[in-house]
Amino acid sequence: MNNKRMKNQIENLSQQIASFQNNFNSNSDELLKSNFLIFKRFCLIFIKSLEIKEINYEQIDIKNQIGQGGFSIIYKGNYLNIPVAVKILFDPNVNEELLNEFNNELKMLFLLRHPNIISLFGTSRSGQKLVIITEFLENGSLFDFLHKSR
Repeated sequence: MNNKRMKNQIENLSQQIASFQNNFNSNSDELLKSNFLIFKRFCLIFIKSLEIKEINYEQIDIKNQIGQGGFSIIYKGNYLNIPVAVKILFDPNVNEELLNEFNNELKMLFLLRHPNIISLFGTSRSGQKLVIITEFLENGSLFDFLHKSR
C-alpha cells in the first residue's frame, strides 16, 4: 500500500472517529459496534503497513548452540550488542513448503505481542540460509522449565 493511499484511509478513519465522538450520546449500542469496526479497520491498515525487519547476516555475532529442532539449530548470539536467539534452518533443500512454514512462523511472531512470548527482532535471508532472530531469554527453554524436577 502506498503512503498516499494509507494517509487517505487514516484520515477517513479519523473523520469517522470524530463523528462517533460527536454522536456518542445517541444510540450507544450501534455506535459502539460502529466504533469497533472502525478500530478494526484501522488496525488492519496499520498492520499491513508494517514490515518484518530484514537484518544483515554479517551483523549477527553467533555464539554457542543452545537448542535444536527437526529443521533448525538455535544459537545464542548478539545483534547490535543485544543478546538474541538465532534460529537457523539447516535443511539444504529449501522448497516451497519449507519456505511457507518459515514465513508463517515469522508472521506469527511478528503479530503476537505478549509479555510471555518472545519478541521478534527480524529475519535474514542470505543465500540458502533462512534465519529468525528473536530476543534471548536467560532461563533456558520452556521444555526444560516444564520438565525439570523441583
